[in-house]
Amino acid sequence: MKKIFFAIIILIFIITPCHKINAQISYGGKPFAEVEKLSQPPVIDFPAPDLVQLNSEDLLNSTKQNPYRVAVAIPSIFNIMEKAQPFNVTNGKIWRLQLRAKGAKALSVSFQKFYIPGNGKLFMYDTFLKKKIGAFTAANNREDGTMSFELLLGESIILEYFQPKNEVELPQLITSELAYVYRSPGYDPAVTLKDFGDAGSCEINVNCTEGKPYNDQKKGVVRILIKSNRNYFWCTGSVMMNTNRDFKPYILTAAHCRENAPLTDFNQWIFYFNYESADCNNPLTEPVSKTMTGASLVGISGSTIDQSDFMLVQLNQDIPIDYNAYYFGWSKALTGSTGDVGIHHPEGDIKKISFVKDAPVSVTTYAGSPDNNGKYWEVLWRSSTSGYGVTEPGSSGSPLINSDRQVIGTLAGGGSDCNNLTEKDYYGKVSAHWTSNGSTPATQLGPWLDPRSTGVSGYLGGYNDNKVVAAFNGDVIVIPPGYMVNFTDLSLGKPISWAWTFTGGVPNKSTDANPQSIYYAKTGIYDVQLIVKNAINTDSLTVKGYIQVKAQVYPNPTQGTCTLFLSKEPISSFSVFIRNLAGVCLHHFTATNTNQVDLDFSSQPNGIYFVTVISSGSAQTYRVAVLR
Repeated sequence: MKKIFFAIIILIFIITPCHKINAQISYGGKPFAEVEKLSQPPVIDFPAPDLVQLNSEDLLNSTKQNPYRVAVAIPSIFNIMEKAQPFNVTNGKIWRLQLRAKGAKALSVSFQKFYIPGNGKLFMYDTFLKKKIGAFTAANNREDGTMSFELLLGESIILEYFQPKNEVELPQLITSELAYVYRSPGYDPAVTLKDFGDAGSCEINVNCTEGKPYNDQKKGVVRILIKSNRNYFWCTGSVMMNTNRDFKPYILTAAHCRENAPLTDFNQWIFYFNYESADCNNPLTEPVSKTMTGASLVGISGSTIDQSDFMLVQLNQDIPIDYNAYYFGWSKALTGSTGDVGIHHPEGDIKKISFVKDAPVSVTTYAGSPDNNGKYWEVLWRSSTSGYGVTEPGSSGSPLINSDRQVIGTLAGGGSDCNNLTEKDYYGKVSAHWTSNGSTPATQLGPWLDPRSTGVSGYLGGYNDNKVVAAFNGDVIVIPPGYMVNFTDLSLGKPISWAWTFTGGVPNKSTDANPQSIYYAKTGIYDVQLIVKNAINTDSLTVKGYIQVKAQVYPNPTQGTCTLFLSKEPISSFSVFIRNLAGVCLHHFTATNTNQVDLDFSSQPNGIYFVTVISSGSAQTYRVAVLR
């Protein structure tokens, strides 16, 4: 064995021997502001709307028969890149700009021109970095060039754009308007914990005990931020299955939620998935949800009482498999049965569940007389263990779900709320949506949900198992030589076969779902690949450098000598470089046919040193502490 100085694990560098070492910041999915303290960006202030006028208008429209307005647009057209402040950073350049509108409960920015080139990344976050969205990349570019983003709480949004080194093209980020939320942002930290957001305190969180039987169905209910001209509204919708079972991203809601929105505004609608509390309690912070932006109109009825009040839209993209969305089945039942529930987002709040007292009654029209062939369901609600669920503005368009977990209606309106528990609500019937609102597919639900013209009266829902997405983890990913790793398959889409490759591992292949005891003998940084298949599709995932096998150094700290242990087996050749904190190379040597070296540090002063080992083209650096 060869004697020299000493080492302790910490850093990984790829270096040129005896040149100064510089750490590189890995951005990953984080904005630069999370990595380094930055100066205040320039601020653009926007005027607040006339809240007195808005409140006056809202009082005139405060029923569930009207969509629930929560925001108005502040028109503003400018180029973000011309207003933002640039900074040179490691590996590139960033631009930052703050948009502020005094008094806003939340803000959202829309772009009339949105284009990100190459490997650029756009992030948005509030001034306290409590909530961040992004990165948005070239994959988010759309054919029409527009884009809108989910709400960020507070009266300010900071935009951060990162341009990698060696890229010249700048993004096109030209705004169209700022959505100013003046009430009911969904989660409002100013209200009491009991109320959480803006829904009434009687409402029941969907993950309370009585909601557990609907764990699947809740995943098919979405919150919708609807833009109509200069106004923004909350409504609720449900993801729907069709008889082709091709998982087209259909969302069913109420026709009155459109509020005369031009077709171009549909591209700015924002759909929130899984916006809910994790349990029966109201969370202390806003829950994390996933969003999609943009849809097109497929079919719609009128919203008058002689129409059934439905609207079907199709999202601009397929719903990602990792959203785990449930696609609702449906029933054209003409008469009601017991055991029905409603799942909804009252006033844009977290997801709630309400329980129908008796069987829904079929009525002729909205608030009409009983008639099995009528267009509406009339319901009364009942209490349960955790509260007394009703509906509120913002619940419009939400599904009425029967005991077979099928949608039988969409909420059109009614009088119930936490102060009027015994008032009736009304749902447009799926059977009426089917063909009774007009003679063309544009006014009917049937041609879209039963494209095969099967004529079935009901259809079951389910998850999108056609796609498969590879995912995995290891129980440990940084290990010393001679240790083993257990792997777990986390793939989505019900895989039926697995093909693993473990670079540097023994064995280096496996077809088990969850391979155990993969042995790594030598130091290095190793890739892991997983290929999964289900009955229809295949997907693969390769994670570069997933397993890091690092040398052991002992004792550490040291008073003089220590041992650097690299491998269970001898290594044919490796080079060792010793540096001090200033980056000065103090010594280097090459060792052959050994698995460890002794390092003698007795002639060096107390302090921190770095030992870099280069073997087979890869380098690892270890931090060294000398303390006497």
